Amino acid sequence: MSGESSKARPRRMGLWIVGLLVAVPLLVVIAGQFGAFGGSPPAHLGAHDGRLAPPSSTPNSVSSQAALHPEHPQAAYAAIDPFPAAGDPAAAMRTLRDLIAAMSSCCRMPAPGWCTFARPRGWGGGTSV
Repeated sequence: MSGESSKARPRRMGLWIVGLLVAVPLLVVIAGQFGAFGGSPPAHLGAHDGRLAPPSSTPNSVSSQAALHPEHPQAAYAAIDPFPAAGDPAAAMRTLRDLIAAMSSCCRMPAPGWCTFARPRGWGGGTSV
């Protein structure tokens, strides 16, 4: 005989199963906190040929250029006014870029003119935008 009782094997197997049921979700949560599931932005977002992409079909989509896509089913719902800027447009863009860069706790700037906002760790609820 192997020296291991027939009762010890099922108990050991049960401990392995419980350990996996605890460890796997814990590892998934930790990986999520470190951005493992962040993904990458779709290529069609941003300005192309001086125009923004049409609004998406979801209710959280807004665009200051929605009027350029009158056939879009969300065009009226997604329409917002552009941010007002006074004075030199280049200076206004520099100020906006500096303000966004100062928000390092919730903003990533992977490329010039591109910023991704996400809720900081520890905030309850909500999703990344």
